[in-house]
Amino acid sequence: MFRDHDRGFEEGLAAIIAGIDATLRGS
Repeated sequence: MFRDHDRGFEEGLAAIIAGIDATLRGS
């Protein structure tokens, strides 16, 4: 579904989600 030029966005989105998850677990 993702094109090659969208790979960076997909990885960035995953990193953001991981950061939010870490924040929720820490609180």
